[in-house]
Amino acid sequence: MTCTFKTMGVMNITPNSFSDGGIHQEFSSLQSKITSLSSKGHFIFDFGAESTAPFNEAISSEVEKQRLTPLFEYLCSNEKLTRSLTLSLDSYHYETVTWFFRGLRDKARVSPQNLIWNDVSGQWDTLVKEYFKEFPLSPYIYSHNLAPQRELTSSHMEYVDEDLDIFSHISSYFLEIGEDLRVNKISNPIYLDPCFGFSKTYEQNWDLIHRFSDLTQAVPGANWIIGLSKKSFLRRFLGEQLKRELPKEEALIKSEWLHYELIKRILNCKICSSHAKEIIFRVHDSDIVDLAKAQ
Repeated sequence: MTCTFKTMGVMNITPNSFSDGGIHQEFSSLQSKITSLSSKGHFIFDFGAESTAPFNEAISSEVEKQRLTPLFEYLCSNEKLTRSLTLSLDSYHYETVTWFFRGLRDKARVSPQNLIWNDVSGQWDTLVKEYFKEFPLSPYIYSHNLAPQRELTSSHMEYVDEDLDIFSHISSYFLEIGEDLRVNKISNPIYLDPCFGFSKTYEQNWDLIHRFSDLTQAVPGANWIIGLSKKSFLRRFLGEQLKRELPKEEALIKSEWLHYELIKRILNCKICSSHAKEIIFRVHDSDIVDLAKAQ
């Protein structure tokens, strides 16, 4: 098996995202970034209107739609550009996803194959099955999250289990859906996201990183999403190694150095390339992946 590597660019449309400080709230900034990145091959735009970082409050589907409306209108009014893009929506609200995708399908004539639901809820529920029925060709990202209900997604850090053997658990977690996919003849491309930073301890995150190659062997032939960009456990690691507390901005910059090294490790991992079908790096700065690939 030859593994394909792609890049997914995080496009936050939030007033409270820790990683970018709400930089794309000015819609002209978002438009410029879409235009500049649209020529990149193997590039996926991942739009999110809610920050699920632990210190943020959850928002309703209605608020989420309001935040997404300027983007939605822009995409629908630029059909030629929009149809050339692969678009992902980072949301756990089924109502938001179906509103957004129906509109792009019907108004901008976007191919269903180019619409991806990035569902961080971790719920393999009836809403996911309804999505498969309405959008049978659209990819779906199944994330690891220990929050017990969809509406509790943003409270994921309240459900950390420090005693969990995270590798064994997450291997079983992803393997369990295989039978359902076969029995129900679900044709949607499925991507698996370990969801680093979601309902995991510092140690569990690092255990998963160090054993990612083992995970590709445990769940062979899978498509993977790897999202390490600007995660707090990277910043904590740097602080511990440097034996000092880093200012926020310095910590973010230096954490991207570490992020780059981790991406390079996965790109050069022969076990990963042999057992994974596709690996998508979800990043805030796509240049990091380009640089890692160039080495």
